[in-house]
Amino acid sequence: MTKVNLRPGTVEDIPTLLGFTRELAEYENELHKVEATEEGLRHHLFGPDPKARTLIIELDGQAVGSAFYFYFFATYRGKPGIYLEDIYIQPAFRGQGIGKKIFAYLAREVREAGGYFVRWWVMDDNESGIGFYESLGARREKHHTIYHLEDDALDGLLES
Repeated sequence: MTKVNLRPGTVEDIPTLLGFTRELAEYENELHKVEATEEGLRHHLFGPDPKARTLIIELDGQAVGSAFYFYFFATYRGKPGIYLEDIYIQPAFRGQGIGKKIFAYLAREVREAGGYFVRWWVMDDNESGIGFYESLGARREKHHTIYHLEDDALDGLLES
């Protein structure tokens, strides 16, 4: 029987985390957008003021995926939540219950922190992902649209 282990990422996992990031980007046909570097991950994930947390997903001791997440504050509820930025499991290891274990891990963590929810976004055409998320009891936001103010737009705002 295979054993799934979820553990926080460490500095030693940086090459693995970057590799899974590239695999995810390739899966989403966006490899050309990957700008992340080992140095950047070291600074932003494991430096003096970490901006996110990571999970390494292991199956029988072999790393098969990762997750990146961070806390945010929900003002209406006055409680924290977790935003799941990326979750990736190598295709050969999907469908074995690993995703459900990842969400249970995050649910436990956010509850222990006094929080009340986990949030993420999914590509509209990811039907298998959407089906999986809905099987967990997740609901789709109907009244919110995601916006990004990034790169040149950020610079333009700062210059105005």
